[in-house]
Amino acid sequence: MKTRTIFKPGICRLQAKKCKETKEGDTIFIHADLCKFMEGSYFEQFIAEIYSFLGYDISWTKTTGDQGLDLIANRKVEDGTIERIGIQCKRYNGKVENSAVGICSKYFYKCEKAIVVTPSYFTASARELVDLLDVEIVGKTELNRLLKQIQELLLQQFHREL
Repeated sequence: MKTRTIFKPGICRLQAKKCKETKEGDTIFIHADLCKFMEGSYFEQFIAEIYSFLGYDISWTKTTGDQGLDLIANRKVEDGTIERIGIQCKRYNGKVENSAVGICSKYFYKCEKAIVVTPSYFTASARELVDLLDVEIVGKTELNRLLKQIQELLLQQFHREL
């Protein structure tokens, strides 16, 4: 199993030209709807950048025969151990079916957890599989929360540098 590192923590080149107001009334500059216009490989890079910004070292799995995961994310946690998660990226415009959730093989890559990320939503049957297969799903709402968190971190960093 070979992986190649492509991003390091602290590197973030996320840019967007449009803003969006969330249900909570917050304005976010980078939002899940922008992802629907990305090609699949760019969406994977975008998700890699998000997790890289959140402190993970990211590596890619192989393109074909990836056992249902696109990215492997590692970071040191407070107790000094390494958290290892597998990420499957699904840039769908429609709802993500349960087959996308079911193929995530966290065991093949020795991950503690697997995550399926989409800028869309998951079907009811996909959500039913989450607990059974111990897979986390990040849909449009959760992705927007992550992007808002990154935006806030970037703004804090910007204000500290002033």
